[in-house]
Amino acid sequence: MFCPESRQRSPNVSPASTSTVESPFKKGDAVIYPQHGAGRVVAVEKRTIGDVERQYLVIELELQDLRVWVPCDEAEQVGVREPTPKDELDDLFELLADHDVRIPSNFSRRMKNNQSRMNDGDVWQLAEVVRNLAIRRSKKHLSPSEKTLYAHARNLLVAELALSMGKSHEKAEAAIDERLPEPGEDS
Repeated sequence: MFCPESRQRSPNVSPASTSTVESPFKKGDAVIYPQHGAGRVVAVEKRTIGDVERQYLVIELELQDLRVWVPCDEAEQVGVREPTPKDELDDLFELLADHDVRIPSNFSRRMKNNQSRMNDGDVWQLAEVVRNLAIRRSKKHLSPSEKTLYAHARNLLVAELALSMGKSHEKAEAAIDERLPEPGEDS
């Protein structure tokens, strides 16, 4: 399913042939890959691994120097999806601006909830993680693991919203920041 390859190295498996058969996405499409964020389909290739020949989406990820091969017939199951449509952005920004939420005080419960939401690959769940950790950061100190999780979730959200808005990362980040609470003094 997930076959990461560095862009500097050539893949271990040579493509049998490049093809443009039916797939959920086509070359040039912007996509979101769960846990890794925004990327672009750079090719749709037919590859033979063992005795099995399959079509693969080749996705270059924006936030990492990483290229992944995802079987076309499993792309939806793996969670590869289109970026959030523009007509949903106002609702997403409303979610970020809603600071009246209950956040578990128990650290392990918070981490489990947040990690589960991030693994889901859904932008709404991701936005909740960013919002909830920002709220906690504004009131109390985040643990080192929460700081790491917050930074990762925030980067994923910024990259997706920049794609959806058709704006730079800086403008997407500013749009997010104006809806989140300010960090507390000890953050």
